[in-house]
Amino acid sequence: MDNVYAIGDVVFIESDLYPKGYPQLANVAIDQSKNVAINFIRLVNNKQPPRFHYINKGSMTTVGRNKAVVDLAIPKLTFHGFFTWFIWMALHLFLLIGVKNRIVVFINRTYKYITRKQSLALLFLNINSVKN
Repeated sequence: MDNVYAIGDVVFIESDLYPKGYPQLANVAIDQSKNVAINFIRLVNNKQPPRFHYINKGSMTTVGRNKAVVDLAIPKLTFHGFFTWFIWMALHLFLLIGVKNRIVVFINRTYKYITRKQSLALLFLNINSVKN
């Protein structure tokens, strides 16, 4: 559709590298938002907007206390363990916006790490009790 723009999980874009669409990850949405901003500027200046192309840099996740996995796409490397968990924590702290947010999150995570207090909230759904 003309003059309609969408990013993130609400958009489906096929490409040669991603015939089933781009993965529904924050990195894709962030790259899409940058592309849309560039496209708006180019449209205002009567220039052709560039198409979106996603370059997978890799994925990171924590899998428990002192454990994380990093899967880099370029070069193809995988890391895991305590050091990877520490890098994951530091990177997420670094990517927060604002010094105050970083300080609050750092103090909160340090306290929870030392005291081993979890703030895990789970939602359980009994599918047998769901009525049609």
